[in-house]
Amino acid sequence: MITTAAGAHHYRFVGIEITTTLSVTTATAYDLVFLEAAGGQTSLTQVPTDIVFDRCYIHGTPTGNVRRGIRLNSARTAVVDSWLSDFHAVDSASQAISGWNGPGPFKIVNNHLEGATENVMIGGADPSVQDLVPSDIEVRHNHFFKPVSWCTGQPMSWCTGTGPHWPVENLLEVNNGQRVLIEGNVLEYNWADAVRGFAVLFTPRNNDGTAPWSIVRDVTFRLNIVRHSASGVNISGADDERVGVPSTAPQSQETARILVQDNFFDDLGPDWGGDGRIFQVVPFPSSRSWA
Repeated sequence: MITTAAGAHHYRFVGIEITTTLSVTTATAYDLVFLEAAGGQTSLTQVPTDIVFDRCYIHGTPTGNVRRGIRLNSARTAVVDSWLSDFHAVDSASQAISGWNGPGPFKIVNNHLEGATENVMIGGADPSVQDLVPSDIEVRHNHFFKPVSWCTGQPMSWCTGTGPHWPVENLLEVNNGQRVLIEGNVLEYNWADAVRGFAVLFTPRNNDGTAPWSIVRDVTFRLNIVRHSASGVNISGADDERVGVPSTAPQSQETARILVQDNFFDDLGPDWGGDGRIFQVVPFPSSRSWA
């Protein structure tokens, strides 16, 4: 496991294997790579910066509760040409890469990415740095993948997994992010399980009720292949999910300027437990903000 101190900067990891021996679900390994000030960070001066993972093998174990590969709460960070796999947990959300309390920019290019709940999540929890929005994010030429052997307890005929039940939701989700380029990726194998099974979500969320500045805007999703999924792309014009948030908490900001262009969608629908919607936009934004 790698953990950063407050303000750590200028580290490059090349050809490193990072893993755990945990093989049970009665305990949890949380973050194999923890890019955040120890104890949390509330100001940009504490944020780790200028960190690169290049040609690394970062992985959990087939049967263990290993929640996350990289906690991406940093600045000027790159994950390139690497393999991240076997991130799953029976009792919590799990991702190959997830970031919510780092400003960016982030470069996620040419990786293999496996995560049960989401393969990559931007947002997902409220940032503790005031007004922080993860920004300037490049996600290009990656393979987003969930092994079908992870599927248990669902009615699809191919769902014959015999291991623990890992809750599955989406392949890529953005809850709080701006200036995001998602280009030239393959996103495949996503089924209805914990939720309806959209492969990609652009959905603004003030997740814990403390970050009303959260927003999804200036996102380009182009030249991607999305296949073998319950449904395609779900865009929320505003925060329509208030589960667990105090009724007095303000909503997030409205979605703005989403471009979905020149993508290929294949094999969406009942075979993966969904209805095969290529696009869903609910609620619709009050102004024209996607194309």
